[in-house]
Amino acid sequence: MIYTVTFNPSLDYVVQTADLIPGRVNRTTEEHIYPGGKGNNVSVILSNLGQKSKALGFKAGFTGEQMEQMLESYGCCTDFIPLEEGLTRINVKVKAKEESETLQKENNELVKEQTQVVKEIEEKYNAKKAQFDQTKEKLDNFKPSEEIEEIQKRIFGAQEALQSAKATDLNNLSGEQKTALETQISSLERELAKQTFIEKAKLDIQSWKNENKSIADKIINVEKRERTLNEYVREQTDTIIETVNEKFTNGISWALYKEIYKNGEGGIEEDCVCLYHKKRYSALSAGEKNIANLEVIKVLQDYYGVNLPIFSDNAESITIKYDMPSQIIELYAQKGKTLDNVVKIEDIYKGE
Repeated sequence: MIYTVTFNPSLDYVVQTADLIPGRVNRTTEEHIYPGGKGNNVSVILSNLGQKSKALGFKAGFTGEQMEQMLESYGCCTDFIPLEEGLTRINVKVKAKEESETLQKENNELVKEQTQVVKEIEEKYNAKKAQFDQTKEKLDNFKPSEEIEEIQKRIFGAQEALQSAKATDLNNLSGEQKTALETQISSLERELAKQTFIEKAKLDIQSWKNENKSIADKIINVEKRERTLNEYVREQTDTIIETVNEKFTNGISWALYKEIYKNGEGGIEEDCVCLYHKKRYSALSAGEKNIANLEVIKVLQDYYGVNLPIFSDNAESITIKYDMPSQIIELYAQKGKTLDNVVKIEDIYKGE
């Protein structure tokens, strides 16, 4: 029997739509759900080829149960480790004229939405602030308040004179008197319009100040919600990592997520890298990789209660003594020697 291991399995939810139009309701024409993950895919293919296999890995929540049941419906044997918290992830794949595939995670989507809200509020705040600064600059060029009070007194005096003039016959006034009176009234009307503008501008400034304060309060509230959501996502991530890594010893651990920075913003995305004494698997020497491989196999055999012989290739790279509860068949490379009558595994599957 062949064993496959999928540390981060999924349910693949595939929907078909005629056209994918962002920002609008898109009606689907077909929907399908499949068990996903590289190891699970291998088990399904082996089952289709008539080969027995057992799918191993981790599952969580009702999505994990559904994923395991679907694998069994394809004829695969399963033995997944149930986690106490979380859900097995769901991949949403949308097929249209221009096919696209997206991995949707609820927490990350919420973070993006809150970030967009913050940006929109900041843009409105900056626009209002620019308008406020422009109006303030204009007001700084007007005369001091003492002179404005003097203008108001003159306006009041002119209004009294105008009322008194209305009580007399204007036809008895000379041409120079009429011109002087009209000029005075016109000048005072301009100054009155200026004063009216100043008073209105003061009211507008106060209104903008209140509105800016309201916008600032909204920004603070949204940022608090965003920080709380990020802390929740981090806590979930740490719980998953601790649950997985506590099952491995002797220097083996797993990095299931990695930090990302795109367009000036941070976050995390899924990853699955084996670490040996905190060194990434790709950076290990050949001997360290062999030891890491054997340690992972030992933990999985112990958990599932199996004891199978293990073929260890390039055994000459292991320079330290290593204890393994199961039989190890070590293969050494020697110069000048070749193997005859070797059958490739892909030829076996082709029936050759």
